[in-house]
Amino acid sequence: MSPYAGAVDIAQTSGGTVDFETLTATLTDLVMHDYRRSPGAGQVQEFSHGPAVYLFAESSAHDARTVLAVGRPEVPADARDTTYQRGYPLPESVTGRDVDRGHFLPYSAGGLYGPNLYV
Repeated sequence: MSPYAGAVDIAQTSGGTVDFETLTATLTDLVMHDYRRSPGAGQVQEFSHGPAVYLFAESSAHDARTVLAVGRPEVPADARDTTYQRGYPLPESVTGRDVDRGHFLPYSAGGLYGPNLYV
């Protein structure tokens, strides 16, 4: 069984809720353990953006990438900035395949722009 399968069990309180900080720390430890074992593992930065925590990896062996995004659903404080979203750089294709953009965490659950968008 994958160690990820037990992450929620580890973070579950006696009242049956999930402690967000414990869940985030558990997932961070698991992802970092796996990432460090991967070929070409590089530097990883952990940061918060809105109600989410991200692990962002940079290496000479691969493009910079988000390796973990964990968030707690939260109603957005501001209206969606559609101008920013429309202006997000988006290549027509990558290696001959059409591309699209997405959100790691949905905006309606507190996922903001910037590091929350991916191609």
